[in-house]
Amino acid sequence: MPAKKMILNIENHTPYPAYISLLGGLQDPNQYNINSQTEYLYDIGNYNWATSSIWTLQFKRVGASTFSVQQGPTNGSSQSFLINLNLSSLGLFNTLRVSSTIFLLYTFNDYYEFGTLTIN
Repeated sequence: MPAKKMILNIENHTPYPAYISLLGGLQDPNQYNINSQTEYLYDIGNYNWATSSIWTLQFKRVGASTFSVQQGPTNGSSQSFLINLNLSSLGLFNTLRVSSTIFLLYTFNDYYEFGTLTIN
């Protein structure tokens, strides 16, 4: 029997670059982003990464009454911050530099609600 080809048509309907996980599944920490409609957006352009060490993000399951807190190191750079945030298993976060002063952190997630992001 000849091998069958799988064809994927993927469209990005957001104004940002979209990074996706093609394999997905329950073991995928980014599963919460698949087909999500709720966008969370933070301007992280005003942080001094050289003097920052810890990030804190409030999160809760949709419908929950109280927020929990996830923390991690920034290791002194926005790239390390993004890597550590994505290792938190809260979903897939991305960044977009809009200008020299506007640097956005964004995610789409219908499983978790996100609150305040603090970088110290």
